[in-house]
Amino acid sequence: MSVESLECRVNNPKGIHCRVATRIAEIVSSHDSQVQIAGSEKSADCTSILDILSLALTRNSRVVFTADGRDAAVVLDALQSLLAKTEDP
Repeated sequence: MSVESLECRVNNPKGIHCRVATRIAEIVSSHDSQVQIAGSEKSADCTSILDILSLALTRNSRVVFTADGRDAAVVLDALQSLLAKTEDP
């Protein structure tokens, strides 16, 4: 198992809203790693849409994903691609 971290910026003009949070949870659930998201001095489990939304992350927010598992790098790449988009998924 490996633990990896990724810091990135939210590019979506609406921030991390329900559709984006749902997509994050879907991505994480389809991989074999546990992932946390940290931002706004709080953190959340990435399989919980409500926990992700509770962070209230807006455009240009800096977030840190931490993944622990055998496909940690793969899941972090997918999350980075999602947050880099400026349109809804």
